[in-house]
Amino acid sequence: MKIHWYELLFRGISPGCMPRDSIAVEHAHTNYRGFEFGAVAYSRKLTDAEISRYELKGIETVRELYDFERGK
Repeated sequence: MKIHWYELLFRGISPGCMPRDSIAVEHAHTNYRGFEFGAVAYSRKLTDAEISRYELKGIETVRELYDFERGK
């Protein structure tokens, strides 16, 4: 199964701040702006409307998520 990761840009993980059907969360993820708001994973690609509504940014792969947090 392909997993699609998205980082939260302006707020932390909490109810109503992301689409409900996430399959994983990473609370300690630091986004590209330098804020530790977390990241969420889905088994499907989110629509442009969902990304905009919830103010998310796509992360291409799980490896990119971990590399970014290590400062690579």
